[in-house]
This record gives sequence, C-alpha cells and structure tokens, in this order.
Amino acid sequence: MRWPLLPPVDEVSVLYGLHDREVNYDPAGAPEGGRPEGHWHVDSSATLIGREPPGDPVPDGPRATACILASQYEFCRRPDSARRVPEW
Repeated sequence: MRWPLLPPVDEVSVLYGLHDREVNYDPAGAPEGGRPEGHWHVDSSATLIGREPPGDPVPDGPRATACILASQYEFCRRPDSARRVPEW
C-alpha cells in the first residue's frame, strides 16, 4: 500500500488564512514597477510561447502548448510554505 507523503489540505481554508499572515520579507526592499533591487528576481507576467498564422489553431502549435500548461497548473499543497501576497 502506498501512503501519502503529506496529509490532505483544505486549499480554500489555507487561502483564506493567508489574509492574517505577515509577509516573509521587508516590504521596503520589494521591487516596484517590475524593477528588481538587490537579489530580487522579477518574473514577467506575460510570455510569448510562439506565433500562429490567422485562422484555426495549428495542431500541436503554440496554442496547444498553452492549453497544456494552463491545464497542468496546480496550487502548492504545503500550507506551511504558503505566504501572503502583498496588496498592490
């Protein structure tokens, strides 16, 4: 029999619980306007996967890749690693 590595997690409760948590960094050193300072790494909110010609999606083309990536997105299942996202 295979045992789970981690206990079941109620994702909704964990997400609601983030509101009361403190951030785990100094907000004064946070990047502003996408400009990193010090050791910060700022990911882009948009990535070009590829281009397709006008018309129907190309089989196995960039749209298919994007669909796979979006369908495989998951939330972290370790509640102790979840942190509050700063309000902008």
